[in-house]
Formats: sequence, structure tokens, C-alpha cells
Amino acid sequence: MNLHPPVFRFDRRLLPLAVSATLLTSSPSLAETYMWIGADGAGWSDPTAWSPAGLPGEGDDVQLEGTGPALSAQTIVYAGVDDPYLYSLQINGCCHELGGVLSGHYTTLLLNAGDTLTVNHLFGEGTLKLSYGQVHVTGWADIYGYFNQNNSIGDSVVTAGRLVVSGSYALNSVGNSALNLNVETETIVVRDVSFSDGEAVFADFMQTGGVFNTYSLLVGRVPEIALSGAPFVGSFDQSGGEVFATDLFIGYFHCDWYDGDACYSTGDNNSIGRYLLSGGTLTVGRTTELEGSYYGSSLVSTFMQSGGTFRTNDLLIAGSGGDGIYILIGGDVIAYSIFVGSSGVFKQSGGNVQSGYLDIYGSYQLSDIDGPASLTVGGNEYINGSAGSFTQTGGAHTIGGDLFVSWSSGGSFTLNGGSFTLNGGSVEVAGSAVVGRSAVGSMTLSGGSLTVGGSLIVSDTAAAGGGTGSVLQQSGGEVHVGGELVLGNQAGALGYYLLSAGSLSVQGADAASQFVVGNAGTGHFVFDSGAVTVDGLQIAVATDSYGVLTMNGGSLTVTGNSGDVIGSLGIGVFLQQGGMHSTPDLVLGSESGGAGGVYGLSGGTLRLPTTRLSALIPVVSSSRRAARSRPAPCCLA
Repeated sequence: MNLHPPVFRFDRRLLPLAVSATLLTSSPSLAETYMWIGADGAGWSDPTAWSPAGLPGEGDDVQLEGTGPALSAQTIVYAGVDDPYLYSLQINGCCHELGGVLSGHYTTLLLNAGDTLTVNHLFGEGTLKLSYGQVHVTGWADIYGYFNQNNSIGDSVVTAGRLVVSGSYALNSVGNSALNLNVETETIVVRDVSFSDGEAVFADFMQTGGVFNTYSLLVGRVPEIALSGAPFVGSFDQSGGEVFATDLFIGYFHCDWYDGDACYSTGDNNSIGRYLLSGGTLTVGRTTELEGSYYGSSLVSTFMQSGGTFRTNDLLIAGSGGDGIYILIGGDVIAYSIFVGSSGVFKQSGGNVQSGYLDIYGSYQLSDIDGPASLTVGGNEYINGSAGSFTQTGGAHTIGGDLFVSWSSGGSFTLNGGSFTLNGGSVEVAGSAVVGRSAVGSMTLSGGSLTVGGSLIVSDTAAAGGGTGSVLQQSGGEVHVGGELVLGNQAGALGYYLLSAGSLSVQGADAASQFVVGNAGTGHFVFDSGAVTVDGLQIAVATDSYGVLTMNGGSLTVTGNSGDVIGSLGIGVFLQQGGMHSTPDLVLGSESGGAGGVYGLSGGTLRLPTTRLSALIPVVSSSRRAARSRPAPCCLA
């Protein structure tokens, strides 16, 4: 899906032709072209500074060319001028070769307090300095020189129908400076076109204050052109002020061919964008898209945020298939939805992220290396695809809806420390967490805490093409489940829970939460060490289900009156080879007419009430299935 609007590309090599065509076809018949011939520091209102002599008026074309010494910059003071409403203003400079070194010689137009300049077209490679005053461009403005909008006391305002920055634009303010682009227009921030050199020259837009309004803001996006030797690179550096845009596109990914639904690119038609946000606010009303890398180089489109606030409706990182990296060190990100494509990376080492939904096909990395970090997802979180992964080594992660690891394709979730709240995960999740639905999923916990308010399911449905099963592997930390913990939920599902250290609790407010090993599918729970506390334990409780619990150490405590139910309708096996198992009741399948239940005790301790133990031993002794497998359960410790 192409979310990009059509983009205007300005080639400065065509500038003389464009100017000539403009003069011949668009200017009023009585319009004059005025060339600046004044001295450095002369005023615009000096008739002798122009050729022909006189002052430019409404509809005229003005060209400001450098005429001073080769090593000095020429300044033209635009003060006290009655706004003439020019048709076009071209601010140029020239270059001189001195001893084999090219020296830039640029013309500067200086506007001061109370000045107003209105022009239909503004372009050139010179410098325009706006300290106060106002510049109104009713058509388009092309800046491939330097535009400095600097306000230290009063207000300055720039308006334009379209702004193309191929050079550098600085918006600085401690007052109320503003750059406003009319609705249904767009801003492009790219480097100047150069087909001969191999350098990645940056075009810069620098904003330290003031207000910038635009329809579409495109940073480093120059689509569908053939480049030779160098990629396009554009940079937007915001350390203050406010930026408002309807859409924001950073970089460009050109799709050269499709393989099914996947899009691929040779990379040599892509362009690179970089947005640096260290202060102020950036508000995007609709879509922010970050993508684009260049073939044969390490350049990747990047959004780096160390401060400020970024608000957007949808944030797409590598949404169309191109590379994209979002680096969050500090500040706030507020979005309705965040999508991380298969070649995208969201690296959060500080700051705060709030999103209604989070869909990960690439990589999300959460830590608190650079300061307090939090990720809050109000709705559901999805980790999908063969490259989909979530790694948390610190910070707080809260999910208000459900967590799905592998909804329809593979994905992995790694929690190495910190807190993850699924709220329904330090993780707290208010809803359910699913590891593997129609695909093989994996979740690894080595620290921190995972809290699921609803059910935690490892392998909900059978993985397409089979596979080795979905796995939740815990080697530390805490897992709390308020609903049911199910391994192998539906027919064909295969789920594993491997616990080597840490704690697991399956306990609800009504003391009726069940740990189910093999619901209608196949479940395996391997317990080497740690502490497990559950309201109830069920192994293979549905028709055609199969469940195996292997206990090698640690402690397993069942607190609810239902105790252990093994093989009530399926084939259930409990193998205890160590540790302490305490339960108020133990019901094997043969007692209730089920397919069969086996409890094999070869080590450790099984604690049962005395009355229940005396009633159980004869039943177990007559169970042919039990006799063929492990020694019969025995002994109240």
C-alpha cells in the first residue's frame, strides 16, 4: 500500500530554464526584471542600487546576485520598504576559485522589525535572514542556500504555499516566530541533487523555537529517481518550538519487485531521512512513516528522540518493507498505533511510550539504560513473523488488552529484567497472553515479573505445518496468572512450560484458577526448581488430550479443594522425581471413568491428607496403567 502523496522534485540545474519560462509565460506583460548592483550594506529602497534604476514594484522579478569582493558576503538591508508584492525573488551567490580553492560568495537579504516581503516565487542559493518582520510566499519557495529565521525579541512569520529545502533552514525563536505552510501543500527536506560525487551531503532543517505548520513534511524523501554514487539524505533537527504536520514521511523505500505480498528493493532508488527531536513538540495528525536505506551503505532512515513530545495517529517503522530505526532515549511518544515492520527496529532505552496498539514484525528492545523507561499499550500487543521479537532488559511494560506472541506467524518475547505489565505485564496484562496461535511462539523470562490478569495460553491452536511446539521458558523472575494457565489448548496444539528457577502462581480472586497441562491438545510442564502455587491442577482433562508433568525439584502447592485431577478424559501423567508436592486431593482418571491417569513417585515428597491417602492407595494399586508405568504413589510425608 502506497501511503505517500506525489512529490515535487526540484532540479537546480534546470533553474535558468525555469526562470526563463516563468518570465516568458507567467509574468505580467509590463513586468520588469531588476538586478541588484548596490554596494554591501546598501538599502533595498536605494533606486541607484538597481539595474535598471528605480525600485522593484508589484509583479516584477528581482535577482540578487553577488557583486562584492570574492571573500566577503554581501548584505542587502530590506528596511522601511512598502511591500511591493514581487512576482519572483531569486537570491543567488557565486563562487570564485582562489588558488585552487572554491570560496562561497553569497548574497544576504536582511529583514528587520516591521518589514514585510510578499513574493509569488522565492528561490536561490543565497542567504535570507529574518530577524523580525514577515515573509509571505504565495506560491513556492525553494531554498538550496541558507534561510535563517531568527527571533530574539519580536515576532517573525514566514508563510508559503510550498517549501523545498535543499540547503539549510534554521528556525530559532524565544518569542513567537512561525513558519506556516498552507493547507494541502507539502514540505520537502532533502539534500541538493548531485550526480557526480559520492558524498552523502546533508540538507538541514534546524528548529530551536517558534511554530512550524505544514500539510505534509517529507524528510529525505525523493522517490523514484535514479541516483549515481550517493543517496539522498535529509535531516530535520528540532530542539524546541512546535511542529504541526498532517503527515510525516522520513526517508523513502522504492519497491522494485514483489514476491507474494512481500516487497523488495535493489536499494539504489531509496533515500535516507533523519529526524532528531531533543525538545519541543511534534504533532502529526495522521501518519508518520519511517523507512529507507541505501544499497551498499550502512545508512538507514532514523528517528532519534532524546527529549520533547511526539504525537501521531499511526507510527509505521519500515511499514512498506524498507529499513527504519526509531531510537528513544528520553521524552514522550504518544500514538494511536505503532507498527514495526520486519526490517524495522524500535530501540527504547529511556522515555515513555503510550500507544493504543502495538504490532511487531521486526524488533522492539526495551531497557532503562539511559533513564526510566515505560511502554504502555492500551489495547492489544502482537509479536508476529519470523523476525518478530520483543526483548526487555529493564523498564516497565503495561498492556491494557491482550498479548499475542505469534498470532498467525512466528514471534518471540524475551523478558530479561525490569517489569512488564500486561494489564492485563513488571509484565501486567489485564486480558490474556497467548504464546503461539496457529504458529510456533516462544517466550523467555530470566528476571522481572510477568502478571496476566486473564488466561496465559502456551500454544492455543495447532501451528501451520506442525513444528516443535510453542515454549515458555522461565529461568528466573516471577509469573502471576489470575485466570487459567493452559499448555496445549485446542486439538493439535503443542505447548511446553520449562521452569528451572523463579516462581509461578496461578491464583484468582475466586481461588478457582486452574493450571491445565493438555486441555484438548498436548501439554508438557517440566519443573526443575523454584516455587509453584496454583488453585487447582488438571492434567489431560479433555477428550483426546495428553499431558505430562515432570517434577525434578522445587515445591508445588495446590491450595484449592479440587486438588490434582489427572487424566479425567484424556491421558495424564504426573512424574515426581524430586521436590515437594502438597495437594488436598489427588484424583486419577480411573476413579472417574476417564481414559487414564498416572502418578509416578520415584523421589521427593507427596503430601496428601491422611484420609484421602488411605482411600487412594487401593485405587492406584488396581490401576493397570499405573502399574505398568511408575511406582504407585505413597506415603504422607
